[in-house]
Amino acid sequence: MTIAAGANAGLSEAAIAARIERLPPSAWHLRMRFVFGAATFFDAFDLITIATILPTLVALWKLDPAQTGWLIAAGFIGQALGAVGFGYLAERAGRMRAATISILIFATMSLLGALAGSYGALVVIRFAQGIGLGGEVPIAATYINEIARSHNRGRFFLLYECVFLLGVAVCSMVGAFVVPRFGYFWMFILGGVPALLVVPLRRYCPESPRWLASRGRLAEADTSLSRIEAMIARTQALPPPDPASVPVAERKGTSFGELFGARYRRRTLVLWTLWFCSYLLIYGEQTWLPTIYSTVYHLGVETALWLGTIATTAALVSGVCCAVLIDRTGRRRWITAAFFIAAVPMVVLACQAAPAVAETATLATLGGCAIVTVTIILYLYTPELYPTRLRAFGTACATFWPRFASTVGSALIGYILPVYGVRGVFVLFGLVAVSGWVAGLVGGAPETSERLLEDISP
Repeated sequence: MTIAAGANAGLSEAAIAARIERLPPSAWHLRMRFVFGAATFFDAFDLITIATILPTLVALWKLDPAQTGWLIAAGFIGQALGAVGFGYLAERAGRMRAATISILIFATMSLLGALAGSYGALVVIRFAQGIGLGGEVPIAATYINEIARSHNRGRFFLLYECVFLLGVAVCSMVGAFVVPRFGYFWMFILGGVPALLVVPLRRYCPESPRWLASRGRLAEADTSLSRIEAMIARTQALPPPDPASVPVAERKGTSFGELFGARYRRRTLVLWTLWFCSYLLIYGEQTWLPTIYSTVYHLGVETALWLGTIATTAALVSGVCCAVLIDRTGRRRWITAAFFIAAVPMVVLACQAAPAVAETATLATLGGCAIVTVTIILYLYTPELYPTRLRAFGTACATFWPRFASTVGSALIGYILPVYGVRGVFVLFGLVAVSGWVAGLVGGAPETSERLLEDISP
């Protein structure tokens, strides 16, 4: 099967989708996920950096819990704005252009963070860095979904998404070693590495053919896809495409109102609820627990950071297990079960006036392992539930809610902790976990496993 024969299938959205669907797993797919994965790794690294340096900054700058909460929240506010802004840019200017700009922003701001000498300066830098961080991951999720075929798309995507969890775990390990010995500013310097990734990103990852076709730029879509086909055809034969198996897409522009149209309203509301609940839980834990260990339980900074490292490493293991099994279990069933499993340890901790540090660490880690799988599945599930013309923007609008939840949660915990203690924090976590379980159970968003994207959103 030659490339020319693939191209002769005709220039239409259905033909482009059919040609993508017939692409076998290849070295190009692995390289593409590696390049995007490296950017996503450092996105996670920069995101969690604040958790590793907070115990030091609290002591150094004499920060109270409210100031600590707003330092965390500043980054999430930036991410909320960046997610929506870059999501719109990705629909208008392309996935690759938006991804490149977002990476440059968060890498540059990380380097500037090393120079911040005051609380106010770091709040501003974290806000600006958040704009780039908020844009990169949903765009990457959209691109990889659009280039993957329906068979085993869940495993294909989630093995990439586990790189985010690896970034969190590595950041925790590096922070536990670097911060006590060399100073917190080295974490910001390391976070500037992604600026070097822009060149291979543009070289190895052509613009999304599905996006180009959805914009009516069929000749460019054909050129982009032919480039991918040529790289794969060097080592593998390509079977003929079957455009007749792909539903014809409706040609429309990107519209915020369509998220609440008859077809997508229920999907949108369910997704936003799941995003809000899962990320309030996971970021509330990951950003606050090291500080709780050091201030409430009076553990040393290094011990507190290593407890966080154990939690993030366990979360990485649970994420890999999820990636392997997700196409068998289905997205919705896993999400519902994970929220229920996460709610149990949170409720147990909420029912105790003063849980011991070992019990807190163990149960919080168990809950975190469950809920972290929801956070990576949502980056798979959300792009699947929207059509190409709306995919990046719909995903970006959905990822506004975890940023909002993280902002609210970070600030709220800063006020809850001094008044109600650790128990009050876990009461909040328990209520949120139960809310997510109910949304997954009764929300009614469709199952997407093994289904063609054009079939899910015709």
